[in-house]
Amino acid sequence: MTINLEFKIEGNWILPTKGTFGNKARNLYDNQGVIANHGFKIPRSMVIPYEYLAYGYPAIVDIIHHYFGNGKTVAIRSNSPDEDLGERTPGLYRSEAVELNKDRVGTQDIIGAVVDSYNYYDADFRRKELRLENKGMCLLVQDFIPADYSGSFSDLGETGILTFTNSQMGMRAMTEKPFSKYRVDLKGKIISKNLMHTHTYEEYIAERLRRLSSALPKLGNDKGWETEFVFNEEGKYIVQTTPIKRQASFVVVPSERNIFDPREVIGRGSFRTNGILYLPFSKPRLVSRVDDSMENYCIVTNYHGVSRGVGEGSLERARKSNVLICIEDRFPGLHPFSAHVAQFIREGDRCAMVGRFTNDMNKYLLSSDDISLSDQHMYGLFSPTQLDIQADESLNLVNIEIIGEAKPFERIE
Repeated sequence: MTINLEFKIEGNWILPTKGTFGNKARNLYDNQGVIANHGFKIPRSMVIPYEYLAYGYPAIVDIIHHYFGNGKTVAIRSNSPDEDLGERTPGLYRSEAVELNKDRVGTQDIIGAVVDSYNYYDADFRRKELRLENKGMCLLVQDFIPADYSGSFSDLGETGILTFTNSQMGMRAMTEKPFSKYRVDLKGKIISKNLMHTHTYEEYIAERLRRLSSALPKLGNDKGWETEFVFNEEGKYIVQTTPIKRQASFVVVPSERNIFDPREVIGRGSFRTNGILYLPFSKPRLVSRVDDSMENYCIVTNYHGVSRGVGEGSLERARKSNVLICIEDRFPGLHPFSAHVAQFIREGDRCAMVGRFTNDMNKYLLSSDDISLSDQHMYGLFSPTQLDIQADESLNLVNIEIIGEAKPFERIE
């Protein structure tokens, strides 16, 4: 079948006449009526099937220029046919912003980088695990909206999470630590005022986004929607709507044997671990080796980047790990996980937390008496110590107990 490089205009959408639509664009397109009825806008959006890319990147750049105009900044978003199917893996594919009146070769390179992310190792591994057909990367091109406010609302069930990201970070905002985050009840009321100062505007946005999320198509008891938003003086825009896992009800039962003081908790439920892998750095190959030989282990790290972005490699390789703990020896302020990392943890039925051990483990891992600091940065440490963990993101509670006796850490390469 011959596919021509043809498009049609449908409202704010520029749609291909043939070819594969792409899953990210499909979710947003199907939800546009509900979004509009709740007072939100969608940026002008163009869907480019992977079949159209056979015409070459110069032709694609010409088409984008034709519909968006020179001098415009656009977002080139990944729009894979398998994106967000099954267990969601946020940050798996690449998205970039580009100014159209700049170097055309540079624009082609950016398009190529987004398309090439389809063949990343972790993306290919995921498709094989889920038995998804290899097709190709479609694109979703949108007007880039300068943001006064940006972030996401995640409908986790009885609790929603409203996250405000750093709008100065542009397309990387969801992979960086947020400015603030709030827990929101079913009525859209913020229920975490004790954690951060709340302004009237945040309360207004929480109510509006909870109402929108509740009106989107029902996906079953175990699925909700995550909406990504960008607001400025010209309007309130929804740039993405994504199905996500909801959390079942769970109550943490505190005990005197708890060994952890949390600052942030992600995930909900009861977790048992069969060992502790300590990583003072990102070491994907080491994680892969441990992952091949063990299930339900805990990763502990003081590597701050893990809490802010998925793309460091270690998290993607830790497919059988069920707990991630980021520790620090002091708390100058809250160091929350990025929105993408938080959703990555939830989607894998895992839990994660930022905080500090209240027993000797925190001191040992941060500055071991037996292993020099320089060695810690050369190697990882492993202990067969088992943990019993209860976590509740809705109330930011966690209880961690050692099962039996603590075992010593040994150096691993």
